[in-house]
Amino acid sequence: MQNLKKLAFSLLLVVSNNFLNSDSFQFNSYNNHGVVGLINMPTARFYDSAVHGITIYDGTPDQKITFSSNPYDWLEASLFYTNIQGKPYPGYEYQDYKDKGFNLKLRIKEEGIFPAIAVGINDLAGTGLYGSEYIVGSYGINNLDFHFGLGWGAYNGSKYSFDNPLGYLDERFKTRANVDPGFDGTGSFTPGRYFSDKEASPFFGISYVLNDRLLLKFEHDTTVTNQNIEYEIPENQYSFGVDFLANKNFNLGISYERGNTFSLRFTYKNNPQISNKKYKYKSYETDRETDKYTKLRNNLEKNGIGVTKIIEDSSSIGLELTQFIHPNFNIIEEIIYAATSDSGIEKEVKTDIKIADLEVISEIDDSFSSNSKTIYQRKETVFKD
Repeated sequence: MQNLKKLAFSLLLVVSNNFLNSDSFQFNSYNNHGVVGLINMPTARFYDSAVHGITIYDGTPDQKITFSSNPYDWLEASLFYTNIQGKPYPGYEYQDYKDKGFNLKLRIKEEGIFPAIAVGINDLAGTGLYGSEYIVGSYGINNLDFHFGLGWGAYNGSKYSFDNPLGYLDERFKTRANVDPGFDGTGSFTPGRYFSDKEASPFFGISYVLNDRLLLKFEHDTTVTNQNIEYEIPENQYSFGVDFLANKNFNLGISYERGNTFSLRFTYKNNPQISNKKYKYKSYETDRETDKYTKLRNNLEKNGIGVTKIIEDSSSIGLELTQFIHPNFNIIEEIIYAATSDSGIEKEVKTDIKIADLEVISEIDDSFSSNSKTIYQRKETVFKD
């Protein structure tokens, strides 16, 4: 018994020293449908606003590419294109069936004492081959992330399904409208089918961050396999997967779906707020006798911004600048502000900025130029034959 206690204590120390936040940009990942989730099932996790990504899925019989984005941290939208092997395309019997559609997910609440909650619709308007709706909750504890929800439509394939709870609110939720795709495969917008059917299916899943390179996934997969898309008859309703994280942006997922099918998923995601690293300002060391305008010029050039001209009137100074190093103007503005303050200049700053002789910002007008005196003018380089 004493040895067992020591072993348990040792394991606790190992686990406690490897705690990672499973709900994070690095460890949240797109599922096979390009929605932040597990393998096929969704979760209530979201990326920050401006995050975007791409998912390439190779399964049986469907193959899919999905473009996803988060306009807001509470809204996820995605557009997918799919190829269904073995299903003929109308009018082109020797070509696999092609389809496209849209997915949407909304955050209802963030995680706190109680789980995060989200609601979503897959294949929002179209043929409805993947048409499904869900309400899902997620709750994380360090390396573990737990998920549980209810699914309708293509997610309503669980052997544990029960009466649709929304049917107690309105009888219309007990009947699901059919989607009748036309010859061109476009289908129609059918809001009457959303969250409706005689029954709804519970689903659940869990992900575990093994380390900063491996993410393990398990889910009760309630995908309907015998209707619009003819999947292999499932051996069971459980799917397992492992994601190999090359870095925070790229990962490869390998899954074993419903006891009989292997699949591959490649995903890329990007958060501009992370990838555009914050610039660290560099101050130029000068003698005390150096005047503030020379110090300003030296500070700017030390940080990759060339100074062509400095002019000044009673209330402002004007800077004619060139640069081609920094990727965005927020960094340039930060450098100008820091360099000006570091030089002891308190006047308003107006700038003209050129990149490769192309003027991209112009705040200095003719009136200001004509009423200002020149403090510094770069000498033009003359090349002789």
